[in-house]
Amino acid sequence: MTTYATSKPGTGVPGFLRGLTYPLRGIRWLLANRAVWPYALMPALVNGTIVLILAGIAYTQFDVFFAWVQPDFLEAADADLPWWKTFYKPIANVLIGLVVGVLMFVMSILGGLLSGAVLAGPFHEKLSEVVESVATGEAPPDEAFNLSTLSRDAVRAVMSAVQRLSLFGVFYVPLMLLSLIPVVGLVGVAGTLTYSAFFMALNFSDPALERRKINLRQKLRWARHSIAPWMGFGAGLMLLMLIPLLGLVLAPAFVTAGTLLWLDVGVPADLSSEQT
Repeated sequence: MTTYATSKPGTGVPGFLRGLTYPLRGIRWLLANRAVWPYALMPALVNGTIVLILAGIAYTQFDVFFAWVQPDFLEAADADLPWWKTFYKPIANVLIGLVVGVLMFVMSILGGLLSGAVLAGPFHEKLSEVVESVATGEAPPDEAFNLSTLSRDAVRAVMSAVQRLSLFGVFYVPLMLLSLIPVVGLVGVAGTLTYSAFFMALNFSDPALERRKINLRQKLRWARHSIAPWMGFGAGLMLLMLIPLLGLVLAPAFVTAGTLLWLDVGVPADLSSEQT
């Protein structure tokens, strides 16, 4: 069993780069602490199953969504088009296909993680509790891992997931629609990926925050307090999620990473005063 030596991740570019390493730190720490594995098994199965189903739906519906966003002239035969439209028609189709593919992939991952947060939320909170206890050198909690333990905070975990879902929809849907507009869509794609990184960090830091009964406004304040490593953490999560199948079962390691980030950053003074 390996304890964890906390260290401040820093700010600015160094903090962002340090944040990038947290997903790998979470994987490494979880692999080194076998006593925590029983608490990681169930959320891994739940999240992996949900994300795999949604990714399959996104794959089978790609042609439908592509046809919906494709301009009419790109469907026309070359003989019916002026030469200048014929020239860039294949390029436009490839670019639209790439944008649609990336957006559908990101949506399936984020949608799966949100759905999994509702079903696996109590498991994630228990995992975060055990990780923090072991990482700080304290004895693991003696409380049995059973149905009554899980149901104790189930309602709060579900409500937290619903809040994150609402926050996700308010910004993500407009950004995704903006991504479909030619030229300006590049801004939408960049905004979508940036917000996805922010949201991924929130999703996997939430178990450590929610156990302390921190509300959404306070969570966002903590994110602002640690914005550089926070965004680095989210970007690292996004990169790993791009590897097919790898990210499907790594949710427990990412929850572990979010807990380690919480331990490293600490509680800002204004948030600490609200908790006391």
